[in-house]
Amino acid sequence: MENAAPLCGVVIVNWCGAADTIACWKSVVQSTYAQLEILVIDNASPDGSFDVMAGALSSGGAEAQQYVTLLRNDQNLGYAAANNRGIRECIQRGCEYVLVLNNDTLVAPDAIAALITVARRRPKAGLIGACIVDYTEPDRLQCLGGARLNRWLLRTRNVGEGESRAKMTLDSDRRSSRVDYISGACVLVRREFFANVGAMREDLFLYGEELDWAIRARRAGWEQAVSPTAVVRHRSTTDEPRKREAALYYFVRNGLVLLRAYYPIALVSAFTAQLLRSVLLQVVGRGGEARAVRRGLVALLRGDRGADGIQDK
Repeated sequence: MENAAPLCGVVIVNWCGAADTIACWKSVVQSTYAQLEILVIDNASPDGSFDVMAGALSSGGAEAQQYVTLLRNDQNLGYAAANNRGIRECIQRGCEYVLVLNNDTLVAPDAIAALITVARRRPKAGLIGACIVDYTEPDRLQCLGGARLNRWLLRTRNVGEGESRAKMTLDSDRRSSRVDYISGACVLVRREFFANVGAMREDLFLYGEELDWAIRARRAGWEQAVSPTAVVRHRSTTDEPRKREAALYYFVRNGLVLLRAYYPIALVSAFTAQLLRSVLLQVVGRGGEARAVRRGLVALLRGDRGADGIQDK
């Protein structure tokens, strides 16, 4: 790696997921991109995660200790606030870019280098996404960079979801340019973007931060970009009912909050669509998910923000 390579920070937030987080930082340490500062931030996990990670770091050898700094919050500040702390710390340490990673990801050895290459080639891109694949089936795409948003229905569709990475079409650059927002599972943030557009919105607590960032980015004149060759494996937690219901609650609540702020003309349509969704979920026997959607609707009307007591990101 050339000495002129810019310093890149990596922020990994942990909440009750020490094993995944340790595997994640180990994959980053094995990166071919050497100019790294890795910050692991424990969000006041009540399960002893911090001690487990501290033990793993102390026994992980000089290479891990060279790159990884372990920090702990006194309380669970939420996903956005914890990431904001990490991003600011990385910038203070001189990082030109900061890679925000979900703790249940594994990065390919050349992924960070590929992201940096795109960032340097696209100076107007403030947010850069990756080719995110399934954790256990790495040939199956979760998304190529991010997702599209139907604001009238408040429904999202991941670009390329379910497709084979090996058969990914040659027009991947054109397809990835269609994303409305970069997936928060893996997003490279430019220092100047953070200074200009600002931090993640913290009152959402969980989910929706990446959509809010994308909307603010466009309105401030920034672009988004995707590196199809930066491969990141990501677990899908939607198979677990409790996590799926938590995700639905925050998605509905925060999605409607953002529509009201940025696209108020679509709010009534989206609210109605989600109300019908809850009815259909109830009819097909998915009562927990139906209740999660209804609770998200009620939370919007009451003006609820912050944590809902389900903190699983």
